[in-house]
Amino acid sequence: MSRDAWAILGKKDKIMSKLLDGIAIAVKPDIIADIGCFNGDEIARFKSICPDAHCEAFEANKRNIDNYISNRSDISGVIINNLAVADYIGEIEFNILDAEGEQEDWRRAAGSLNERTDGVSGKKVTVKCTTLDAHFASQVAQKSTFILWIDVEGALDKVIAGGEGVLSRTIALRAEVERHAFWQGQKLAAETVAKLESLGFVLLADSFTSDAFAQSDVLFLNKNWLNIASGDNPT
Repeated sequence: MSRDAWAILGKKDKIMSKLLDGIAIAVKPDIIADIGCFNGDEIARFKSICPDAHCEAFEANKRNIDNYISNRSDISGVIINNLAVADYIGEIEFNILDAEGEQEDWRRAAGSLNERTDGVSGKKVTVKCTTLDAHFASQVAQKSTFILWIDVEGALDKVIAGGEGVLSRTIALRAEVERHAFWQGQKLAAETVAKLESLGFVLLADSFTSDAFAQSDVLFLNKNWLNIASGDNPT
């Protein structure tokens, strides 16, 4: 892995973050949701820049909530849901990777609904799960607007499958995708991008950088974003 490539990837990540922040500030979404929030950093930032938005975060690993989120002083008013977001409602197996030390170990943030393909050790736990459409059913019915941040370690297809109603009201979203199958049964970047495009989104950016890493973040804007944001919803 090239050090220069990692530096470029880092620059792309910062630019994409600032762009999504700018969109959020401009369109003033009703709801901002962080799916797979780990330590709460992203939803805390969104709450600070969009204080009037209803902010919710979802984290399946209770240990992460207890260790990194519960004692934060900067997420007042944010709802933290100890739930996995999937393609059905009920209970689901969640894979928690064995990790050492504290927050800096990447494995603490890499829990997934899918098993790893590379033999990284971990354990399965049963957690409650929901879908975006079920969780936000009343808000979709009220034509609320959304911005989404999704980092679910290879399970993005499940979030999409259970959230097409929410996605129809989503102005912009950022999500992590992969060009290598780190998790069993996952969809890779090209298929995920095609699916989101079929749902009416335009790919604005992909942070993928050769010689850096097979994971990247993608940023999408809804083709109908201006009508959604302005409240012009022709039937």
